[in-house]
Amino acid sequence: MPKKISCGAILYSFHPQTNRIGLILGYEGNGWYPFKGGKDKGESDKEAAKREIYEETCGLVKPIDVDLQCYFSTKSKVYKLGLVYAPYEFISEFTIERAKHTSGSFAEKKEVRFFPLNIINRNSDLPYITKRTINHYRQELGNLDALGPPKIKSHSSASCQEDAKKQRKCGILGRTESTKSVPCRSTTTDKIKHWSMVFRYVRGRLPLQNCF
Repeated sequence: MPKKISCGAILYSFHPQTNRIGLILGYEGNGWYPFKGGKDKGESDKEAAKREIYEETCGLVKPIDVDLQCYFSTKSKVYKLGLVYAPYEFISEFTIERAKHTSGSFAEKKEVRFFPLNIINRNSDLPYITKRTINHYRQELGNLDALGPPKIKSHSSASCQEDAKKQRKCGILGRTESTKSVPCRSTTTDKIKHWSMVFRYVRGRLPLQNCF
């Protein structure tokens, strides 16, 4: 019997006070997990990932695209998980929106929480699925931390799309479009340009303003 496929993503953001990167996880069952779930009949992997992220964030994060780079199997399932940006404000907005739902797909995650990357690296109590995904994206997260948070002037859709164009130049992983007041960040499929821009910046050979 073929294994079930679970698709989705782990969310990342930047703390507004420290400007340091961290992960946003959702509490479900007995632990903190990525935003993921099984495929519906006829769905592609990316379609399932986008739908699950939308549902488990109470409709607050609607990805345009999800690059499912993290792929692994357990005894019962195959997991295909990406990395998607969400603004820090999403956490408080989720609490308000989640209170409106007692059942259904919007009620799958009980709460969401921001975990600073330097702290979550030392957390041994996370579920295997979560730790496996974090380990896969650890290098990308470190590079994103060096680049810093996106520069968003407002939460309007136009500002969001402008920010996406700027971030695309640096190859930031994870594209989302704004729903309600949630801004977004973009990605590029040009992996060569992505690593070239990131490593040239990290090594101090590229001024930060060239990335934005």
